[in-house]
Formats: sequence, structure tokens, C-alpha cells
Amino acid sequence: MQLLTRSGRVEYSARRALCIKIGIEPNQLGFLSQATNADFALELISYLHSIDNKQALWKICKELEIVFKSGKYLVALENIKSKLNCK
Repeated sequence: MQLLTRSGRVEYSARRALCIKIGIEPNQLGFLSQATNADFALELISYLHSIDNKQALWKICKELEIVFKSGKYLVALENIKSKLNCK
């Protein structure tokens, strides 16, 4: 969740685009208009876990790799993707 929040991909103006990129219909998310970026990120990750949508979680990691091209964040993303076991 912290990486997602730091990425800027959950800013209010970017939320709909992120949802579409990961294959989630934004109009179905009641929490899309959460007040803070951290709240939205938490709700999105929790929602994806609750419906067991590993593919969407993996796609979030792929989106974040564009932002975090190297360093400890990239390593963390690789570890998450490995645990999700998706392609």
C-alpha cells in the first residue's frame, strides 16, 4: 500500500485510469472518491484481496515498476509479484 501511495498512481485524478489498467471497472468501486490517497490505496488493495484478484494485484506491481525503476522499491515489487505467481 505504501508503494502505491508513494507512486502518485492513486491521486484523485489518476484513480480511474489505474483501475482500468488493472482490469477493474471504476464505476463499481464505492471507495473511488475516498478523501485521501492512502485511504484509496488501502481500500483498493483490501478489495482486490477480498475478491482474490491476484492478476490485478500483479498488474499494480507492473504499473509501479514504471515509477520505481530501481532500488529497494523495485526489489519489493519483484518479491510481491513472485508471491502472486502471475504473468
